Formats: sequence, structure tokens, C-alpha cells
Amino acid sequence: MIAAHLIHADGHIALNVSQAVALQAPSDTTVWVDIQWKQALDQDQDQQPNNGRDDQALDLLRSHWHFHPLAIEDAINRQLRAKYERYPTHDFLVLLALDQNTTESLDTTPICMFIRQKLLVTVRNGNIRAVDTVLQRLKTDTRGTNSMDRLVHLMLDSVVDEFMPLLDRHEDRLDELELRSNRDTRPQLMEDLVSIRRELLHVRRILTPFQELVRRYTDRDGNDVASECHLLFRDVTDHILVLQDLVAVRLEICNGAIQAHANASTERLNVVMKYLAVVSTLGLPMTVISGVFGMNFDVIPIAHHNWGFFIAVGLMFSSAGLLMGWFRYKHWL
Repeated sequence: MIAAHLIHADGHIALNVSQAVALQAPSDTTVWVDIQWKQALDQDQDQQPNNGRDDQALDLLRSHWHFHPLAIEDAINRQLRAKYERYPTHDFLVLLALDQNTTESLDTTPICMFIRQKLLVTVRNGNIRAVDTVLQRLKTDTRGTNSMDRLVHLMLDSVVDEFMPLLDRHEDRLDELELRSNRDTRPQLMEDLVSIRRELLHVRRILTPFQELVRRYTDRDGNDVASECHLLFRDVTDHILVLQDLVAVRLEICNGAIQAHANASTERLNVVMKYLAVVSTLGLPMTVISGVFGMNFDVIPIAHHNWGFFIAVGLMFSSAGLLMGWFRYKHWL
């Protein structure tokens, strides 16, 4: 599916594909072509790289706009990291955005951006909230949105802002799990903490290249980014730093909760082992006494006494009581 928009100072106008291809954008406008692949790339190695892709879109990327083959290959591939590359005829940006269907889990999908003067081509694999957000902001915030750098900023800012609600949900879950970590020793709690920690590490890996990406884009050769856009990109950098700080704090809380849970589990195990050892120790003199009276000798004191059984049982419980008193005297219980 291919959608096209003509971005101007007052908003944007939807175009069809033929209009977007043939249009020579006026000096104060930018053409944005948004390509959404029909389906995910087939992982079968026997398949051709463009199977399941839009042949028309591939033809536009290769034959009409003549984008670099390496950039097109990256746009076809789903396994990408955020990066910025400068090719002789265009710039190439890859952003990792949250998937449209993401609610609690962390699923990301790449947005590939081919950037040329007055032309922005985005390639994505599915519905992405950040793209819808950009379209909404183009309708309401028209200050300089016809600028290519402003459009790139809107996309980057929308992608980065999508991570904040996810981190807020993690904060709520962590607060609850942290309170339970000192008293709940069930394995499920540890599994929940490890799952959150894994997602936070994933977020950190996603955000790590974003700051370098913004720096390389704004400091590229032949840089003509306006001073206002420089401020906007610095604001995005601040948002990235805030997110990285939040991830670091939540990772520290998560690691602390995992350690607290492990300590609580170890302490509970030690208590159980202590009581098991006490029970075994209290039963030891009973075993000795019962063993003495159970020996196969003809002459055993009080063995044939009328009260012999009760005397033996009394000795057993008396010895266990003496041991219990000794343990309490030594404050071992």
C-alpha cells in the first residue's frame, strides 16, 4: 500500500501515487510518500528478497528514485537497528518504532526513511502509531512543517514519545512487584521481574543509537538545518536522555527487587532448613533410646517391667525436651 502527501505550510494534501511520482514540488512544499509492505518478508531462504512485497513500490525505489541498493536492501529487511547513512544522492534513516498492536509487550518495527530534497519516502511493515501521530500533528501544528528537517523531526519525536507510556506501565508494575519482593517467594514473581528486566534491556538497546543518529543527522556534511530545527532536534535528544535515565532507574529498581526476592527466598530456605535440622536433632535421642530397648538381648533393664514402655517413652520425650530447652537457652530458636 502506498500513500502520498503534499506537505505545505498550512497542512497536507493527499495525493495518489501517479501524482506523487510526476509532481515537481514547489519550493515551499515537500512530497511525502509512505510505503507499507503488503506482508512480512518470507524467512524461507529459497524465496527471493522481494516476495510478499509491493512490486510497484520496489520499482519506484529502484528505477524511478534510484535510491542506493544497500538502502533498499535494508528497507526490505526487518532485522534492523536505528541508524543514519549518507549516500551520494540521498540520506537514509532507520527508526525502530513500537508496533501498532503493542499494548503491554515490547514489539518494534522499523521505519526506513529515504530523504532527498523536497522528497521523503518512508517504508514500513505494518501499522505504526507514530506515523498516524505525524499526520495528526501536520493538521494542527503547521509551523514550518513544509520543511524536510521539520518533517523528519516530527517523525523522530513521535517515535521517541511512544516509549514513554510503555515505561510508565513498567513503573506501575515494578512498584507492585517491589512491594511483594520481600515477602512473596513464589517463582512467578521472579519470572515477572526477569520479564520486565528483559524488556527494559531491549528498550535500552533500541534507544542507545538514537542519540548518535540525531547527532549525525544534524552534523552531516552540507548541513543546512535551520537554527529552529536545531533546537527541535536538541529537544528530541533531551527526550532520549530522559528515557535512558528512566530505563536506568527502572533497571536499578528491577535488579534490586530481584536481589530482594532472591534474599527472601534464601532466608525462607534457611528457616525451613533450620527447623528441619531441629526436628532431626530432637528425634535423634528418641532413635537412640528406641534402638537400645530394641536390641536382641535376653537381659535388658526394665524390658519386662510393667511400666517399661512408659518409662522408655518418657525418657524419649524428656531428652527431646532437654534439647529444646538447651536450644532456647542458646537462642538457636
